[in-house]
Amino acid sequence: MTSRARTHSNSLQLSELVGFIVSQTGWTLDYVCSLPLSQLRVIGYELQYQKALRDYETAAHTISLQLAMARLAGDKHNRNVRDVLGEPPRHVEQEGLFMAQSTVTLGNGQSYLIRPVNLNMMADVEQTFGEAFPKLLESQRMAVIRRLLYLMLHEDNESLTEERVGQLVTIDVLAPLAEQIVKQVNG
Repeated sequence: MTSRARTHSNSLQLSELVGFIVSQTGWTLDYVCSLPLSQLRVIGYELQYQKALRDYETAAHTISLQLAMARLAGDKHNRNVRDVLGEPPRHVEQEGLFMAQSTVTLGNGQSYLIRPVNLNMMADVEQTFGEAFPKLLESQRMAVIRRLLYLMLHEDNESLTEERVGQLVTIDVLAPLAEQIVKQVNG
């Protein structure tokens, strides 16, 4: 493959990825094109996984009904959904694609595992504040930072409330924490 053909092939894949992200999120083309390539890939792979999972679940419901009807009609085979559809899609984390988890020390001196920002977190923040995630990040509103940090911590610390997270983020830990969040979001 020539260099020019390889470049065309890569840009076609990138344009398909951008189009897919725009169609799935409703974000503007300008915004999606302004995202770093690493972030585009993470968002694209997550969206593709979520779509494949929804498609599998829809097909599984249909197959379940068909298998039940076949049993009622006298089919003696003891098949299940996985026999017909195979295994459900799995979330494959490719090396270097997703950011590794890290820890953060909050105002109480305790270290907490902080999860990488994912699509569900971005969607939650958008729904909570009624604006696009990128615009919310640019606003640097403390409520947005608190909500995002809460989502990043909550999975491993279910007893933490959003209010408690706000209490634990003191002025002395705010700047390094904000840098870490920006680093995760920007890749």
